[in-house]
Amino acid sequence: MKRLFLLYFMIVMVLTFHHPSQIQAQSNAEWTIMVYGAMDNDLEKYIFADLQEIQIVGSTPDVNFIAQVDRTTGYETRGGDWTDTRRFYLEQTVLPNYTLEQKITLTAEYFAGQGAGTVEQLAQELTQIANSDSALFDRIFQVNLIDVNFDLQPVEIIGEADMGDPQTLADFVAWGITNYPANRYMLVISSHGSGWAGLGPDYDSGQSMLELSEIESGVRAALDATGVDKLDIIGFDACLMSQYEVASALQSIADFSLAAEEVIPGQGWQYTEPMQVLVNNPTMDARSLGQVIIDAYVNGYRAAGITKVDLHLLDLSQIGQVITALAEFDNIISTDLAVSLTALATARQSAQSFGIDPSVGDNGYFSFIDLKDFMQRLYIQSLGRPNLLNAIDRLVQAVDAAVAYSSADEYLPGAQGMSIYFPLNTQMYTLFGGQKGYAFASTGAQLWNGLLNDIHETINNQIDPSSLSVQITQAPDTGNLYDPPSIYFNYSGIGINSVKAVVLLQLNNGSEVILETSLIARTVTAELGQQLYEYLDFSPRDTNIYTWSPKISVLTDGNQSVPVLLVPRGISEALIRGVLLDQDFNIINDAVLIYNGTTQEVTNVISFAENGAPFQLSPEPGTYFMPIWETLSPNGELAVELSQVAFDISRELPQVNTVAAPDGMYRIGFEIIDLAGNAVFDAANVTIINSGLDQNWQRSNLFTLGLSFLYPLDWSEPSLFFREDGSVAVSMAAPDNATTLLGIVVYEGRAFDEVLAETRQRAGELQGVTMSDTQNLTDLPYT
Repeated sequence: MKRLFLLYFMIVMVLTFHHPSQIQAQSNAEWTIMVYGAMDNDLEKYIFADLQEIQIVGSTPDVNFIAQVDRTTGYETRGGDWTDTRRFYLEQTVLPNYTLEQKITLTAEYFAGQGAGTVEQLAQELTQIANSDSALFDRIFQVNLIDVNFDLQPVEIIGEADMGDPQTLADFVAWGITNYPANRYMLVISSHGSGWAGLGPDYDSGQSMLELSEIESGVRAALDATGVDKLDIIGFDACLMSQYEVASALQSIADFSLAAEEVIPGQGWQYTEPMQVLVNNPTMDARSLGQVIIDAYVNGYRAAGITKVDLHLLDLSQIGQVITALAEFDNIISTDLAVSLTALATARQSAQSFGIDPSVGDNGYFSFIDLKDFMQRLYIQSLGRPNLLNAIDRLVQAVDAAVAYSSADEYLPGAQGMSIYFPLNTQMYTLFGGQKGYAFASTGAQLWNGLLNDIHETINNQIDPSSLSVQITQAPDTGNLYDPPSIYFNYSGIGINSVKAVVLLQLNNGSEVILETSLIARTVTAELGQQLYEYLDFSPRDTNIYTWSPKISVLTDGNQSVPVLLVPRGISEALIRGVLLDQDFNIINDAVLIYNGTTQEVTNVISFAENGAPFQLSPEPGTYFMPIWETLSPNGELAVELSQVAFDISRELPQVNTVAAPDGMYRIGFEIIDLAGNAVFDAANVTIINSGLDQNWQRSNLFTLGLSFLYPLDWSEPSLFFREDGSVAVSMAAPDNATTLLGIVVYEGRAFDEVLAETRQRAGELQGVTMSDTQNLTDLPYT
């Protein structure tokens, strides 16, 4: 049995079965839903909410709901606070219909039990919230599971069980099928998910993980022992499990898999609505049930204002075709990998990513991207290679056939059903995958791992670290919001896959704090079918200019603010790193805020299990987030430092604003990284003096177009792009990002009246735009 998350070895397991408990076998129902609650970890409390949601519906003669739950100590005391492993037959229960006053009292009592204050004080505060913002109060009540009171008597107590042991899984599935026979079976495994690395851990069993091969062998043994061919659905109420590697490992034990590509909220699936639909229509097939569960999940969280949610139903009978198509793609692209390195890198960098590592962002162990989204971005860069295009086409078609039903909210635009592991550079691959257990995760993983090995071997052979260089050629001595510093620089290298501007403020003690990192790249957009795809182009230009508007990002809740570093992630997201604190301001764990650059809002909090598995946090009362600063010592050593400003995130998330950069000496530099992980850096000192200026305004950085004007500080940076007719256009938006924007189009050799008429016509064709009379703008500080 493998007990350590990063230690893998080949084993041979012989699975046996405990004698089933003396439960009278029923005549066949239509469905038996089996929940395997591996909650011997910090997710413990959420299993009771899930089971209670099922109990609201409850078992019927046609539908059985059963569960096996393992708990741990220290996270949840409700429900008897037992820590062994128990099995349940979930019968219907009627929840109290609480009045608002009762909800306030229950919530105040819960918060008081967590040490947040007295019941009386909390009740007054909660009453004010309920009266002023009923939706916020409802969210507090629901997120903290105030109405959960699971007191169902178990059918069987089996003692402390290792939920990461395939024997434990086999015993439960065999017990469920034997004692609750049905025409169709669904197994839901609920825990932390880690994609190809499996599920868990089980804290009381040496951090034991349930790996993919163990899920397959455990379920297979149970099916063989009970004479069942396959499960109808294997579902994962866990993060990151709608993955090619997972599907290829489990195709022999189930008809469908049901899982998310991204991390999921702690509350997990929404059970009541889809299970009620099932009870009302017990003869529904697996595909229909999967669709109902997906719709309830995505729509439920959308209505609650919780973002970045997705869920997908994969037809596992089609995974063999995906493996075949991927092998064909491997054969074709491997014939000349050196030619494809840049396209592979930019497609990887630009594709929809999932999961995150607390120390290295999305480049590490949880380096997952959407397979179809990646292939489409590779396609638009490979137009001169018909054989490769055909292979990509066939792979995309195979993925489409395997995705039986899929849904994701607008914050995951590239989540199309099936992710795959793809570390960003060779150093990360060697550290997190190539030398460890990835190749043994499944047969599909072995195939893809072969291509990853070839890619990174080619990188090592093709890339000469000495060819990577960067040099600043011109930089001003001073700058401010009205005269932003423009830095001229040259860079070169083979296989460049990241060009970043880095801004550091020099402190009095000689160290420096990193205040900004931003990707410098052309965003190339191409149409494929009816959809636009983008990728980042890091290739050097004849003249490379970076203009820094001297402003910084701050995290604020309206009462306090602190400078933060937005770490770029893909095209439109950034990360804010920090730590979670309890109500006594003790550090609980690492955490990351997700910032959406398109909507300009903080959308999610990601925390991490003890084994590093990420999950979307639903903050409990008294939970605080403290940003960390990344600093450089005088001798160049990178370190992290607590900002000493903590935000209460149990009710709402702080947001990002921009403010003028403080006066001081800055270093503005450029970091160039290649596919092998080699990096070079050069920087120039610039003194920033913003004092004395109206700091509500900043000057545009459109000097190459001959444009210079002031615009509001909180507006977005100008985005420059080329239109189909070759003309240059610029767009910038106010913080509302919807109703106020400025568009500038450069026309050469055209009459003003002609251009104005054409512009009004184009704007009038836009959906939702109402044209008004032309207005002359006056009294604005523009030049």
